[in-house]
Amino acid sequence: MSKPSSTARSVSTNWASATPPRSRSGTNVAAELAEALRILGAGKPRLLGYADARVPQSAPGRPRFCDAPLDESVRRLVTHIREFRPDIVVTHDAYGGLPGHPDHVHTHRVTVLAAQAAGLGQLYPDAGAPWQPQALYLATHPHSAVPALRDVIGARKAAYSVPDEQVTATVDVGPWLAIEWYIRHTLVTTAPARTELTA
Repeated sequence: MSKPSSTARSVSTNWASATPPRSRSGTNVAAELAEALRILGAGKPRLLGYADARVPQSAPGRPRFCDAPLDESVRRLVTHIREFRPDIVVTHDAYGGLPGHPDHVHTHRVTVLAAQAAGLGQLYPDAGAPWQPQALYLATHPHSAVPALRDVIGARKAAYSVPDEQVTATVDVGPWLAIEWYIRHTLVTTAPARTELTA
C-alpha cells in the first residue's frame, strides 16, 4: 500500500497539454499552469484534457468538460485521488466560485462524487486501491468579501457568494499572495477548473 502524499497536487479538468498557444507569453495554458505549479512546489499538473466550456480549442477533438459522461469524469478523478492519497480535497463551491463558470460548477459536482467514490472499493476497481480523504473543502467567498472584490470582478458581473455564517474554515493565503500575483500577472491568462489534493 502506498504512503499518503505530503505535498499539494493539482488536477485540472480542462485544457490539454498540446493546446495551441493562446496567451500573452506565447505559451499554452497547460504550460502556464505547469510553470505556476513548479513555482509553488506543487508538482506537475494532471490534465484530464477536456475542453473548456467557453474555449473549445483548449482541447481539440475532446468534449467540453460539461458534456463529458459524468461516470467517465468521476472515474478519472477517482484514479488521481487513489494515486495521490490526499488527506484533504479542495474544490469549487456549488456556485462555481465568484464567476459561476460552468466548468467550475461541474468540477464541484464531479469532485464531490469522486471524493466519496474513491473510498469505495466496489466502485472503479481498476482505478487503484480505495482511499478515503479525511475532508472535502469547498472554496467559496462570504457575502462580506464581495464589496472588496468588486474592482477585480467588475461592477456588472454576477458574483456568487455564500452567507458569512456558512463559512466554517478560512485559510490565510497571505504568505503566497506575492507568488500568486506574479503567476497571475506574468504567466496565467485564464484559470482552468481544478481540484486540489493535499496531504
